[in-house]
Amino acid sequence: MSSLARHLGSESAAPGSDALASLERFTGTESALLAGFGSVGPELLESRHLMRRTDSKFMLPRSRLLELLAPVQGDYGILLAGQSHSAHYLTEYLDTRRFMFFHDHRRGRRVRYKVRRRHYLDRQLSYIEIKGKGAAGTTQKWRREVPFMTHELTAEDRAFISSRSPVDGLALVPALTNTFRRITLVGLALPERVTIDMDLEFCHARSTERLEGVLIVEVKQPRLLRTSPIVRSLTRLHTRPGSASKYCVGMMLLHPQIESNRLRPTLLQLERLGRAA
Repeated sequence: MSSLARHLGSESAAPGSDALASLERFTGTESALLAGFGSVGPELLESRHLMRRTDSKFMLPRSRLLELLAPVQGDYGILLAGQSHSAHYLTEYLDTRRFMFFHDHRRGRRVRYKVRRRHYLDRQLSYIEIKGKGAAGTTQKWRREVPFMTHELTAEDRAFISSRSPVDGLALVPALTNTFRRITLVGLALPERVTIDMDLEFCHARSTERLEGVLIVEVKQPRLLRTSPIVRSLTRLHTRPGSASKYCVGMMLLHPQIESNRLRPTLLQLERLGRAA
């Protein structure tokens, strides 16, 4: 069991900010680099919500964090979680009993959805979140705030899901739980957000799987801009955009028998990167 999972304890427990801060594992050099990013104020953050956007995902070894971020320190601000440079997330993915959302992704359907209950542990906020990808490749996100660390869907929650996704909210059940740490950077000059996820853990029933030693970087922009500082830094590291849905990765780890041929190379790449870290 991970440190975060131990702090969480039961489903209804929520770790305090001091406990979460103790889980932030950066080297001294990494901490010094992250401290050199200016903190993001509420006005800039509000202008970078990007609820409708283009998402590009990249995967690389955890050991290359310094190489990735050092060249872009003057181009982005960092979103602090209290005094910490990374925030802790707990996500509960919902799907139909036949895993419709997973299989839509596996089949490469251009129009597809994910539904999750995400708990922002440092800020003690929880939301029902729906992400929809359209035929043009753009991502639309909708969310509804719910009581912190709630684990039940109300009638209003299910109606919200039904109104924004192709399934009846009554048809959804918990599929898996995911925890991770996230660095969030916000573009100072460009309308851009960058998230860097690490220390990924996936749980369902009594099964737990981890992906350590890897970074999943997601660049969120109104439209794909390959000349942005972070994309140029990723290109210098010979990292290309790819598909890295945490939900799909967790499903493959926790359900190795599930049909997933089209997505299997992503999992193999992440496992190789973890071994190389």
